[in-house]
Amino acid sequence: MEPKTEQETKKSRIPEVSIQVYLGIINRGKWIILSTIIIFIVAAFLFTRLTPPVYKATASILINTRMAQSSIFLDVLKRWENDKNFTQNEMEILKSKSLASEVAQRLLDRKYLDSAKLVPIHIIQPDKDREDYRQYATVDEIVGKFDKIVDFTELPETDVIQINAKSKNALEAALIANTFAQVYYDRNIRASRAKSQAFREFLEKQLEDKKRALSQSEDSLQSYMDRYGIVSLDDESKKLIDKLASLESQRDETNINIQSLSKLLTSYQEQIPEQQKTVAKAIGDANDPYIRMLQEQIAKLEVQRDVTVAQNPSITEKEIYSRKISEIDEQIKSLRNQLQKRTNEFLGNLLPGAQTGTETAGYLKQIIQKSIEAKMELQSLEAKKKALDAVIASYEGQFGQLPSKNISFARLQRSKSSNEKLYITIQEKYNEALMTEQSQFGYVEIIDSAKVPDRPASPKVFLILILGLFLGVFIGVVIVFFKERLDLKIQSPEDLKREGLTLRGIIMQMKNGIKPSEDNPLLGLSQPFSPIAEAFKHLRTNLQFVVNGNAPRTILITSTSPAEGKTTILANLAIAFGQLGKKVLTVDTDLRKPNLFSYFDCKIEPGLTDFLMGRTELEEIIQSTRVENVYFIGSGERTKNTSELMSSEQMKEFIADVQNRFDIILLDSPPVLAGTEPTILSLLADQLLLVVSAGQTRHSELLRAIEELSEPQGKIPGIVLNKFNLYRAYGIPYGRYGYGYYPYANKN
Repeated sequence: MEPKTEQETKKSRIPEVSIQVYLGIINRGKWIILSTIIIFIVAAFLFTRLTPPVYKATASILINTRMAQSSIFLDVLKRWENDKNFTQNEMEILKSKSLASEVAQRLLDRKYLDSAKLVPIHIIQPDKDREDYRQYATVDEIVGKFDKIVDFTELPETDVIQINAKSKNALEAALIANTFAQVYYDRNIRASRAKSQAFREFLEKQLEDKKRALSQSEDSLQSYMDRYGIVSLDDESKKLIDKLASLESQRDETNINIQSLSKLLTSYQEQIPEQQKTVAKAIGDANDPYIRMLQEQIAKLEVQRDVTVAQNPSITEKEIYSRKISEIDEQIKSLRNQLQKRTNEFLGNLLPGAQTGTETAGYLKQIIQKSIEAKMELQSLEAKKKALDAVIASYEGQFGQLPSKNISFARLQRSKSSNEKLYITIQEKYNEALMTEQSQFGYVEIIDSAKVPDRPASPKVFLILILGLFLGVFIGVVIVFFKERLDLKIQSPEDLKREGLTLRGIIMQMKNGIKPSEDNPLLGLSQPFSPIAEAFKHLRTNLQFVVNGNAPRTILITSTSPAEGKTTILANLAIAFGQLGKKVLTVDTDLRKPNLFSYFDCKIEPGLTDFLMGRTELEEIIQSTRVENVYFIGSGERTKNTSELMSSEQMKEFIADVQNRFDIILLDSPPVLAGTEPTILSLLADQLLLVVSAGQTRHSELLRAIEELSEPQGKIPGIVLNKFNLYRAYGIPYGRYGYGYYPYANKN
């Protein structure tokens, strides 16, 4: 299997790994993650300290929809039906610029937060970058500031609205919230009383006019009686005059209601924006012949009922008249049901979405709907007036048949009686309207005034610190994994297996003094039962049958780069083979930087170069070591033509000769990327071992080294993973998976 290219390595670096690998990545970057957490927490802490505190105050108001629907126009006006969007409409009023302007003006009038006038209101101060040097901001400027610091919240499933105000001063936050609530409350009262007041003033003027007319009719009647000595009329004339007076009183009362309702309709239409004038015209032209017919029939029946009752004051005692009144009431009830149904259909066609009991689209649709309803009510009143006029006209004929001498007296008596009844009716309505106006407190109630907050609403120190912690962890982990993708170093056996390489052995990086060092490089000798010593024995076993089922005779051990531990592995592997009773020869072929001699306390010279150049015999360069069955040949005198010596015929003869004398020959060569000697020697060796240092050797270096070694004869070297840190790679503590089993594992 060919090894992967570096580009393919990058693509497969992180995916397809187990949870242990992820834990290892996090463990390797734990200090980066910890540093990032500290940085973010410190930044969050500084942010909370450097950011000016902002206080939030909340006032709560209740929109009492039942009070909003209380009648103020009594029987003249048909009050609005329950509107599901009523609270939303009030929200729009709260958000309106006109209300905010009134709040701004009140704050400007107050100027200070405290009664001692020492602490000014900050929001009314002009912006510092202005050049006109005004003492206070304008109303519009203050209203603009409200957009950023004031908001309104409708509590779900309630008619409660919260007014929230923010400020850097706790007193100012409470003041702004309470001022908004108070201005809205006062405005609601003014609006509610304004409607009652307008109707009361209308009735007051009508009352004065009718009082004047009554006084004039009384004076005229009295003057006529004094002049002609007429005191009274006969009973028939009295009854006729009473009927006419009652009917005329009802007609005049209806006419007054028509006038007041016409004014209301005009006020509705004035509230419709200019761009909706076509709608206003449609309201004015609203006319349905069937509705008009029903209204006229109802008006005639009501007048007929009133006339019947007026003709028979004791009608309730007579069965025939009682039945007749009941029949009229039933007809009126049936016609009213038809009228209501037809009116709803008419409203639905003219203004979709404004039918009774359905949601409207807002304040404008509400006004339009009420305008149409007022128009319909006005039509009903006009129909009633028309019916009364018809009945009065019929009685006028009877009135004209009175004796000539009594007609003038009867006319005066009729005028006085009519004015008197109308005056009494208007006076009653006036008194009711006056009481309504005086008892009108609107439909808004301040249920909770804003209190001065004792702690800032922002910054939220604890929340920001927690957010800083989570951001630190997240960013730290991202940095670690990103760094891991960029840092293409071999970390675990899985990295090698994904490259399709043959792993011959793993040498752990252990703690507690059981790792190879300059003072203690031969663990197989000094600590034969340590985990690392056992790892070398495991490597020895893996090498027993790798070449055609037989143990290799000549093994070349090299690495990709310097300081990856190849010499240490060679020395300990030699001990492992020697412990089997095999005769082992270790040859230091690293002619550039020899180091193997120090492991066995031997001499560099005479050595390999001396033999290859013919200056000495083979027996003279073979040295015994302090390890049984292990022998050593030093590098010899240094020379510049190292590559030529390694590729010489003498070197081939040397290998053939020592193979006859020893069971195992271990060649310690320079790193592959440091020279050409390993490639040359690979032709002479039965087995190639490439030492890879975990956390040090890069993928690219490993691939280049394998390519260099495999080019001559296509040999793929076996890999020895050195300095493997179980905790660093997988996040698994030492002692797991049997690595802490050996008794020497915890000894120094």
